[in-house]
Amino acid sequence: MHLKRILAATAALASLTLLTACEDGDRTTAVTSPAPRGPAVGASEKPGQSGDGSLGLPRAGSLDELKKLVHPHTVDCTGYSTDPEALAIESIDYQPVVTGDHRSWGVEDRAICGNPGGAQRASNLTWLDTVDDMAALQTRAKAAQQEDLKDDNRLRATASRLLVGENIAVETNDQSVRHGLYQLRFLYLNCEPGFTAPEGYRLERASVAGCVLTNYEPGVEVGGN
Repeated sequence: MHLKRILAATAALASLTLLTACEDGDRTTAVTSPAPRGPAVGASEKPGQSGDGSLGLPRAGSLDELKKLVHPHTVDCTGYSTDPEALAIESIDYQPVVTGDHRSWGVEDRAICGNPGGAQRASNLTWLDTVDDMAALQTRAKAAQQEDLKDDNRLRATASRLLVGENIAVETNDQSVRHGLYQLRFLYLNCEPGFTAPEGYRLERASVAGCVLTNYEPGVEVGGN
């Protein structure tokens, strides 16, 4: 009888040891297994910025694609032309960023939307660009912007602002057009010394030193989110 009790106790102890080992193994697995991570963990929370760390700027493979991207809700391209004479228009009210041979600015193809004038006064002018050298475009645009700023430290109201995508750009002096472009994630090339943007607006590094890309314009509530 005594021997049977010893054998039973030994079997019970072995079973308890095995159960404890299993529980310890389960606890070890629970501790060392990596916690699930969603794609948003550690990603930027800036509006419009993609989770892979890129700026999330829009792109287009051609002028036709760019036109489809912005027309008709953002830019009115009912009047649309790629004719060199139309592209060379410089109205007293609408002055483009890119002048002369657009290819020397790093612009591959160029179009104009709106009414370039003639029998009537020019109206609603916006220039569309596909860009093959963004650094060259921004470098020349910076020089033009600084030339405009040097007299009174203000940009002329008639001077177009350059808003860029990944491989495209739009030039406009129309605030309402820029508002729509910001919603499409275009960003404005700003080269004003000391410029900054309030919280909630985008402020990104440009391709040229001394400039930033932003959707904030001081005194104009057209950017944000």
